[in-house]
Amino acid sequence: MPTNFSPDLISLLDSGKFYVAQAVGTFQDGGFSSDLLIFIKKLSLFISIVFGVAFIILVIKLRKFVAERLRQLKATPVKPDEGGPLMARWEEIKRHIDSDKEAQWKLAVIEADALVNNILEKAGYPGETMGEKLMLITRDQIQSIDGLWFAHKIRNQIAHNPEFKITQSDSIEAITNFEKVLKELHVLQ
Repeated sequence: MPTNFSPDLISLLDSGKFYVAQAVGTFQDGGFSSDLLIFIKKLSLFISIVFGVAFIILVIKLRKFVAERLRQLKATPVKPDEGGPLMARWEEIKRHIDSDKEAQWKLAVIEADALVNNILEKAGYPGETMGEKLMLITRDQIQSIDGLWFAHKIRNQIAHNPEFKITQSDSIEAITNFEKVLKELHVLQ
């Protein structure tokens, strides 16, 4: 055994009855040499520096990954549906808004929310539900995200509160917000 340890510590190690509390007591009594303490401090500093550098590298790579993923999401536009089923569905939603019945206005908001959710899913936005997608979408991805939140909240009130009353102007505002997102995603023109 090296001579840096006190005889008490060496006897504890040899007997197999080494306890941390006894080692700390031996340490406090001067059982370790100053050379060993300096070595432990230097080793601790080196390990801290290695982990710190590794953490910084990890953060940089993660930021690059997130930036690349955002770029991919922006680069994956959904093709416009000129005269196709999506356009027909959107025209049907707009006809519901033109009605003078509250039930039709509610239906328009629910249908528009489902349509936008489907488009976001096809475009590769993550999230199981519309709410999850909205929480993960940034303003860099969709500039009109605040309007989309407003429209989705109205949809939630309609879907979860049977007593909810909606005005035609609120339903028009929600549909307008959904339409802005569809245009921003180049689905509508």
